[in-house]
Amino acid sequence: CGTTFTADVRFYAVDECSNYDTTSATFSITDTQGPVPRDDDFAQVVTASCDAVPAHEPLAVRDACSLEEAVLNGTRSRTGVRCPHGYELHDSWVTEDECGNVATILQTIHVVDEGKPQVLVQPNDLAIECDENADVLIQEWLDRHGNATATDNCDGDADLVWSHNFDEVREQMAFGCGPSSNATVTFTVTDLCGNEEHAHAQLVVTDTQAPFITVLPAASTFQCDIDTDAANMEAYVSNRGGATASDFCFASNELIWTHE
Repeated sequence: CGTTFTADVRFYAVDECSNYDTTSATFSITDTQGPVPRDDDFAQVVTASCDAVPAHEPLAVRDACSLEEAVLNGTRSRTGVRCPHGYELHDSWVTEDECGNVATILQTIHVVDEGKPQVLVQPNDLAIECDENADVLIQEWLDRHGNATATDNCDGDADLVWSHNFDEVREQMAFGCGPSSNATVTFTVTDLCGNEEHAHAQLVVTDTQAPFITVLPAASTFQCDIDTDAANMEAYVSNRGGATASDFCFASNELIWTHE
């Protein structure tokens, strides 16, 4: 089969006077190995990025004892899913040479997603007044992740997940006045395999509006008698005559009252 053969070889031993002796032997070429990939650089294990996964292609094979090459159609299976873009592909080709030697050629492709999303548009800063609309405006800004946009080499834009650390930095902000009303908010975009990228924006909340009286102080009349009404007048002033006030940035018990 193939280029295998068996040959009888006769050997002669001759001296200078033409005397000789002879012997014979049988010489055989056998084939016990199956075909192998034609390309010497064929790799059994390959690592590929999720955006450059090689297609399953027919495989050209050659055999040491055959003059002809063959092209095989194989099969592909998928296992070991770690995330939508992290898995293994197993390619297999089965071939048989003219001498009946069967070979199974295997290739494993490790598909990985190691690329972080790319932020295309950085988030906008937000500067607002601390009024009745502040919480709504901040939440809308957070939900839009500051109008930032991102893309990924393997995931569609709709598959990217945005998050932020506003709950952590909120405590740093004294809504109303001073430099602590500034905070750096970090927006994080994550792909389906957990790769992250970060972007930052400034949130500035200012308070330029005065508190507003919600309950007016009650009128009260006192006798001009320091012995009997001094304590009552002091209590009236300390209690602000029953007046109350509110503010968009501070709780009522944080407001400071004065009088003239």
